[in-house]
Amino acid sequence: MSVLSNVDIENELINGNNIRIYPLNLSNMKSSTYNLTASEHAWSLIKGKSIVDHDKGIITIPPHDTGLLATKEVIWVSEKICGTYHSKVSIVSAGGGHIGTTLDPTWLGHSIIAVHNHTDQEIEIETGETFVSIMFHYLNTPTTKKQDNKSSQTDKLPPLLKGEKAYFDLSWKNNSDELLDKIKEDKEYQKLVE
Repeated sequence: MSVLSNVDIENELINGNNIRIYPLNLSNMKSSTYNLTASEHAWSLIKGKSIVDHDKGIITIPPHDTGLLATKEVIWVSEKICGTYHSKVSIVSAGGGHIGTTLDPTWLGHSIIAVHNHTDQEIEIETGETFVSIMFHYLNTPTTKKQDNKSSQTDKLPPLLKGEKAYFDLSWKNNSDELLDKIKEDKEYQKLVE
């Protein structure tokens, strides 16, 4: 298993056979990671409700609570790729807990990331702001296990979704071929190919 550099990730994005990200933002590409952004969908684990102020575009994680933040990006990876999510210093230095979760091969959907607030103060994250980094890895041997999680794992969030389910259930977020079609229309992807 080896970590993909920005060159590897860019090549994989261009050919679309192993990694697909939509929407793509080339400024989020780092030397060996890709930064993911906060969508307008986030919930308090304790209060069981949305923590997004849509008018201000701010996600507020209450003190000593956990925010479940959906990434704006939809990701698909093949049976040859896995990933790990890593905290950004800006979140940790504000009192957010370290992120430790994985991206399994054949994943498709938004990532739902838990950000723990260990402080007595609120943590604010702007929608569209990067808040987590993903590191992709090549597998020495492609996996034979298929992803058995529902896209974006929305089946684990029903009490929290309250009318937001349609956002996650769009067909292109549940079909890797439709996602590829969407990516090919993306201006950032077209810039990368050029």
